[in-house]
Amino acid sequence: MTRYNTRGGILGLTPGENKERDLHWHDASTGTDLSPDGHTLLFNEGGEAAGDDASVYLRGTDGSAAVKLGKGHGAGLSPDGKWVLAIPYGDPAPLVLLPTGAGEPKMLPGNQIHHLHDQVNLLGARWFPDGKRVLFTASEPGHAARCYVQDIAGGDPKPVTPEGVVGVLLTPDGTLVTAADRDGRVALYPIDGGERREIPGVEPAGAPSGYVPIQWSTDGRLLYVYRPDDLPVRVFRIDTVTGRKEVWRELVPADLAGVFSVSPVLITPDGSSYAYSVSRELSDLYLVEGLK
Repeated sequence: MTRYNTRGGILGLTPGENKERDLHWHDASTGTDLSPDGHTLLFNEGGEAAGDDASVYLRGTDGSAAVKLGKGHGAGLSPDGKWVLAIPYGDPAPLVLLPTGAGEPKMLPGNQIHHLHDQVNLLGARWFPDGKRVLFTASEPGHAARCYVQDIAGGDPKPVTPEGVVGVLLTPDGTLVTAADRDGRVALYPIDGGERREIPGVEPAGAPSGYVPIQWSTDGRLLYVYRPDDLPVRVFRIDTVTGRKEVWRELVPADLAGVFSVSPVLITPDGSSYAYSVSRELSDLYLVEGLK
């Protein structure tokens, strides 16, 4: 007889430190966003401790206690740190803004949109740099997934990419989204309409050797990418002007026992801090005699 134990944890390098810190909370922690200064981690907890549905948590990367904000999938921390954009469970279900301090949750109009989240496949939701709008991936009945923009002050979601083009990583100025088409080809798509722009040096995300974009540098020139199926995971930094690519860092836990995934990876725009999630499955084998 075999007993399996699957767990999820988070490791990260916090500001001013030279050694990674264990940032997990319960038994199935998955990081979803990291504040630009590297001091605050947004994560989901989906194991036994979370109950029937996953819960959204926020904690300081200094190791301070985590604070539970609500149910759902925590997708993004607002630029001012006062709100968390969350995707609730249900189909369809509107996006929810969860306050990080005192206050009540706010629901955004959703119509019949089905929200999608899977960071490895470029699905999810993020804030615009101005903190007034959100970008998310979703699908409407009879249509393929695409990117939508919604004003948090009100109004219905508006599609901004062709059907089949998904992604939520915005450029620092918020004018372009880094998204992939049905063939996994990553390019820049203007939020306000226009022709897509190619990114030199980025192989298709859907290919075996393809890259998943993680973060833009503060000046918008360097793009951080990785291959989620690699172990250890190598994070590359691509100069989008010259196409030059270099290894930025290798990420892997010191204890590799049972590790089958190192993903997703979160990086601050200045590259000084990061956090990555680790999925691990351990098993025990038993010999049982005298069964009847």
